[in-house]
Parts: sequence; structure tokens; C-alpha cells
Amino acid sequence: MLYSFFAGDFPITIMIYAIVWFATRSRHSMIRHAMFGDSPIWNRVGQGTVLAGLIFPLWVAVADNWRQLLSYSPFLPSDQRWQSDPFQTPATLLGFRIVTVVLGVLLVVGLAALYARRGGTLWIPVVAILTGALLLNFIDPIRMRVDALMLQTQSDLSSPQPFNDAFIIFWAIGLYFLLAIDILGGIALAWGILAIPARIIGWLATRRSTPDEAPIFHVYRRQVEQLHAGGPHHDGSSRDLTRH
Repeated sequence: MLYSFFAGDFPITIMIYAIVWFATRSRHSMIRHAMFGDSPIWNRVGQGTVLAGLIFPLWVAVADNWRQLLSYSPFLPSDQRWQSDPFQTPATLLGFRIVTVVLGVLLVVGLAALYARRGGTLWIPVVAILTGALLLNFIDPIRMRVDALMLQTQSDLSSPQPFNDAFIIFWAIGLYFLLAIDILGGIALAWGILAIPARIIGWLATRRSTPDEAPIFHVYRRQVEQLHAGGPHHDGSSRDLTRH
């Protein structure tokens, strides 16, 4: 029972959620704006993207297999894909795999579209592509070697021993971190590849038109104009704030 959990997909999914939460904990306002602060159609895009991001990892843990998905890394030869899953898990049913692909595509396309919508620079997707490629090329082989060690813990975990189990849990957390970083690196690689053309298309579509700003930007614009014009303060007085 304990071995089945540690060798399964749920610990990996939990680690992915933990890393994403840690990376976005100070950007909640940006996420809320993507979901509710733009035009209706873009709010739907933001909401759909966030929903896909929440469901995708859980779906893989329940109905698919992270290690099988990593076997499709562009840096792993097809004749070595079996090494990605040392537990020789039964192949995922085609219908479940299609749902996985659809959720992954919705997530990556949504993120790329939202990035283009906000006029992001091109160098960030380039960095994402390079980082994702490096992670898949260098971290994945290390992950597969460490992953194979989990097979040797089956007999140990079948007969609980507190000190031994604590040691296994300690290094297993490191394994889950490698797996999560590997998976997020693959997502970053796919996002970067899509974000570059999405940003270029967005620029071509809006370069001769006035961009449709979200309502919150109108508020910011009025505040800046009042600041530079020495607009009225809360006490009704006016003064030139630029002198300070």
C-alpha cells in the first residue's frame, strides 16, 4: 500500500501543485486580473486556462501516467522510451490519453495567448525554451536513474520500519522534485514555442490599431494623469506633486 503510493503519480502531482503555488503566491492579483479584469472573451480565456492548469495534473495522477508522458521527450530516443517508466505500468487507454493531450494543449495555448495579450517580450519565451530543453536533456536522465531506485524499496516499505521509511521518504521527496521540475520544464518548452508566434501575431494584429485596454488600466491612466497634473487630493487641495 505504502509502496504503491510512493511509486505512483499522486506524490508527483502534489509536488507540482506545491511548486506552482510557491512560484505564483505573490502574483494572485495578476491571476485574478486574467480571470476577471479584462474583456469578457479574454476573461473566458483566462478562466479556461486556470481551470485547465488545475485539472491537468490531477487528471494525469488519476487516469494517466507522468513517467509515460515524459517518455515522449524530444531528447529521448524512441527505442529508449521504456526507460522512462521503470515500473512497467500498463499503457494508458487511448481515450484517457486524448483527454490528457487536450488538457495540456488548452493549458499551453491559453498561457501563450494570455502572454501575447499582455504584450510580453520575446526574450522570456526564448529563455523558457532554452531552460525547458536543458531540463529535459540533463535532468531527465538523472531522474530516470534515481527513479529506478524506487523499485528496490518495495520490500522495505512492505514491512514498516520508522527509521528506514523516513530515509526513503527523504530521498523520495527529492525524486518527486526532479520529476516535477522535469514536467514543468516540458510545459515551459511547449509554451515558449507557442508564445513566440502568438506574440508576433498579436503585434501584427494591433500595431495599427488602438489596443483594447482592460478597465483597470483606465483607472491607472487617470491616476497617473492626475499625479503629473497636480490633481486634487482627498482633502480637496491641489499641488504639484512633481516637486516632491
